[in-house]
Amino acid sequence: GTLEVLTLPDFSTVFQTGTVCQGHTKLVHRGGLATSDEGTGAAKREEKESPGSGESVVEIDCQVDKVTSDVWLSFMISDGFFYIYKLEGTGPAATSGCYFRRRDIMNEFLLKAGTSSSVPRKIVRIENVNSHSGYFVTGDKPFVVFLSKGQARIYSALRDGPITSFTPFHNVNCRRGFVFSTQTGVLNVCNLSDNLSTTYSWCAKVSPFVGGTVHKVAYSQEARVLAALVSKKVPYRPRKPEEGGGDAHATNVYAAQEAAIACQGVEEAYEVHLVSLDTFESLWSHTLGSGEVGLSISAVYIKNEVDQSVSSLVAVGTAVPRGEDYPCRGHVHLFKIEKQDIPNAEVGQPSVKWGAALVTSKDFRGAPGGGGVNVVSCLDGCLLAGIGMKILMFKWNGQHPPPTPPGYPDIPQLEQCGFFDSTLFAGSFATVKKFVLCGDRMKGIHFLRWLDSTNQNKVLQQLSHDYQKPPIHHVQFLIDGSTLTIMAVDMHGNLRIYAFDPADPLSLKGKRLLARAIFHLGAKVSRVLRVTAKANTDASTSPAVNVSRKIGTCLSTYDASLGMVLPLDETTYKRLRSLQTRLVTATVQPAGLNPLAHRHAHWCESFSEQMPTSDKVVDGNAVWKFLNLTVDQQNKLARLIGSRRETVLSNLRDLSINMSVY
Repeated sequence: GTLEVLTLPDFSTVFQTGTVCQGHTKLVHRGGLATSDEGTGAAKREEKESPGSGESVVEIDCQVDKVTSDVWLSFMISDGFFYIYKLEGTGPAATSGCYFRRRDIMNEFLLKAGTSSSVPRKIVRIENVNSHSGYFVTGDKPFVVFLSKGQARIYSALRDGPITSFTPFHNVNCRRGFVFSTQTGVLNVCNLSDNLSTTYSWCAKVSPFVGGTVHKVAYSQEARVLAALVSKKVPYRPRKPEEGGGDAHATNVYAAQEAAIACQGVEEAYEVHLVSLDTFESLWSHTLGSGEVGLSISAVYIKNEVDQSVSSLVAVGTAVPRGEDYPCRGHVHLFKIEKQDIPNAEVGQPSVKWGAALVTSKDFRGAPGGGGVNVVSCLDGCLLAGIGMKILMFKWNGQHPPPTPPGYPDIPQLEQCGFFDSTLFAGSFATVKKFVLCGDRMKGIHFLRWLDSTNQNKVLQQLSHDYQKPPIHHVQFLIDGSTLTIMAVDMHGNLRIYAFDPADPLSLKGKRLLARAIFHLGAKVSRVLRVTAKANTDASTSPAVNVSRKIGTCLSTYDASLGMVLPLDETTYKRLRSLQTRLVTATVQPAGLNPLAHRHAHWCESFSEQMPTSDKVVDGNAVWKFLNLTVDQQNKLARLIGSRRETVLSNLRDLSINMSVY
């Protein structure tokens, strides 16, 4: 495990260190002694302990960034770990203390946890592959490392399965590309996209959307396109004339607002766009009415009550605000995504493209039961809409409802079939089967059930709610097999975990949601999305085994960060919780702060009972620091919690597979 750096042509040693396999934070020139992060005395102690580890360096590579002139040194260890070091300091290493500092990378792609690999791992250097440089590592779980601007980013390349060989390739038809071969013998000639960004922890394709400012997006799984709410400046459009017979003061407010917008000559208009996932170009657009503001958008599955067919639609909730002196109006629009012909298409070009058609629209006029449509969703084939404090359910009678006998009113396209009044303001929905979770922006959570049996009336029945009534902005379900857990995020960035347990006496026969944990996220959450965890099995097993029974959530925050919340089994939770407690004192914390205290609830008050703690939630930011320790430190911490290093690595590997996106 000794590292030596030699000069040419005399082959004199300018840098020498030992125990590279340990994965030290810093590699310092020791003149033949072992490396340590603490000093010479600790270095000698590490030298005595290192021979028992049994690990060795199987591959080594050095690369220089042509833009920043940074020197990168990479090691492939026999246990599957991949260490990357960056040269820091100035002057000769033996005189001024020039050293290599380890870069923290996402090692969850590299965790093998003692499993054997059928495909050997090899490091292949990438130089100027579409202006990107770094390494590609072949194997049963291949990955790519990009080195640029002083950062090291690692991304999974498991989409095509195990990769046996890889090499850069440059041709007139494939400029600055690469070629790789899979285990099945398929040869692929590829190139990286011009919009690929290696700035983020996840591989991202960045492309500016020139159609305006994107506010909300929804994904249509059937058409594989994005539906987006976009706003932009357009020339002034006259509003609809006000209906007569109203209040004189409101009439004056309506006219004054209309005159103020007309003087400006421009207004902000909202549009519904269909965006291609490949090129991020707008395929189709629909402009909302004058003064109409888009508030919510969602991909829903609605059943047609006429022919009993289920259609995949895009629901858009809007509002037409007129200030506090005039009642607000709202609309619900349903769009059906379908393929449309391209007029005058050239020979050899596509003749059809994805588009949409407006199939249903319903307006809501003022309170009660009216106003802006803040949130839309679907439940059991019906449309679910949140309008102020009201939760309304509608059944869809199709685009062309059946005619009625003379003298009877016409059947509406959207017919109300249920309702529920929340406390103050229904701001978020989460549905599963026939259960609804409603988050009130100021007054807690409502857990509802939809009853539509033929023996009783159709009704939204409240099963339970939170007596604490915190301001909830987002809600979602966490599912682990047959266990259903309620998750909520309040306005202060606190993650709240609840349980519905009628057998518990504290739940008052199920009328009260039991608070299990409160965990501070460190930022305010902007969106919560339900995701299905990937199974911890190989692709060679049967499809039934590969089906995951865990469903978690993906969080996005207003400071441009992403996070994931996944349920854990009890054994893994106890082991990782103990490891997290030990890591607080085993690692150096910024400014000596306590990360566990930071996760306690912020801006929360509880007078009826003791506040739940954050002990039931494992902090992933703290647990992943286990991979940045040396091998001896990992073995020591594993023994302190009554486990082994291989077992902890296996748990972390399972977590990385569960939360993997690609």
